[in-house]
Amino acid sequence: MLILKKSQEGKRWTKTTLNNFYEAVDITKDIIEEMKIEDRNSEEYTREFALGSLKSGRIIDTPCILFKLGKDEDTKTCPLCGSYYMGMGALSRRDNKTDICPQCGMNEAIEDMRKHKEVNKKSVDAIKNEICKEGK
Repeated sequence: MLILKKSQEGKRWTKTTLNNFYEAVDITKDIIEEMKIEDRNSEEYTREFALGSLKSGRIIDTPCILFKLGKDEDTKTCPLCGSYYMGMGALSRRDNKTDICPQCGMNEAIEDMRKHKEVNKKSVDAIKNEICKEGK
C-alpha cells in the first residue's frame, strides 16, 4: 500500500510510511479529545477507522498533514471520481458492471433513493387525487 502525504498548504504529495500515518492519526485523536473540539469526531481518528477510510479513497485530514492513497499494484482507480481505493468497491447502479469506489457507490445509492422517494410521493399524490375525484 502506497500512502502519500502533504502539508495543508503544500502542493506536492510525497511518499510516507504507515507508521508516520499512524503517528499523525494518534496525535490528532489526542488533540481532539484534550481540546474537546466539537466539530471533529475522535472516533474517526482511531488507527483502524482512519486506515479503513484511507483504503476506501478518503483523504485523511490531520492538523498539519493530509494523507491519501497513492497508485500502486494494490489500488484501484474509480472511473467516476478518479480517486484510488483498496479492497471491495461498489458496483455502479448505472450499468451493473462497472466497479466504482465506495463513496461513488454511496452517492449513486443516495441519488436513487431520492428519485425513488419522489416517485413514491408522486404516486401517493396521484392515488389521493383519484380517490378525491371518485368521491365527488
